[in-house]
Amino acid sequence: MKLLQIACLLTFITTSIQGATLLSNLSSNTLASGNIDNVEQRAVTFRTEDTDLFVTEVQFSLQYYTSETDIALMSIHADGGNQPGPQIGANFTAPASSSEATAVFSFTSPGLTLAANTTYWIVIKSQTSSAFSWHRSNPTENPSPTVYAAFEEQWISQNTGGTWDIGGSGAHSFAIVGIPEPQTATLLGMTALVGFLFSRQGRKKTQT
Repeated sequence: MKLLQIACLLTFITTSIQGATLLSNLSSNTLASGNIDNVEQRAVTFRTEDTDLFVTEVQFSLQYYTSETDIALMSIHADGGNQPGPQIGANFTAPASSSEATAVFSFTSPGLTLAANTTYWIVIKSQTSSAFSWHRSNPTENPSPTVYAAFEEQWISQNTGGTWDIGGSGAHSFAIVGIPEPQTATLLGMTALVGFLFSRQGRKKTQT
């Protein structure tokens, strides 16, 4: 296999690992919504379908978010009934921002595996009293179910996560990005193959 072909294959793998949208209601038209600070937290729950998911990114429509003053924390949790259960993995990496304008912000992870047919919580909060807003789509609409996941509820806590109540205004705008777990194994295998082919090409050049 020539180096150009290997490079094309590596580009395909890199693009695929970035993932596809698994569940979303993001919209260019947004409606003002509730604040998030070090007291008021917000969350959504969703249920995976029949396939394990490898999640690499969660996107939110936010306003007044500046990363220097709003130290946002975003995490995924197991279901604890009417509250988040144990956190799964580390916090996602928060994006940098110096503007208070409404925009879609991506919180990223090296990858988090979620089991099939399971309810999970996405929780977003702040370490500071400087508030930012999580927007809803306008008109408000819940994410449509996909073959990968289905939206369940919008939640709010007004006492630093002590208790949680179901929000009455519909889901805020978010998207879950990743890949179904069987595809992850295939892509990792292809990555290993590309590494082997590159090393083989290097050995051939050394011998000539």
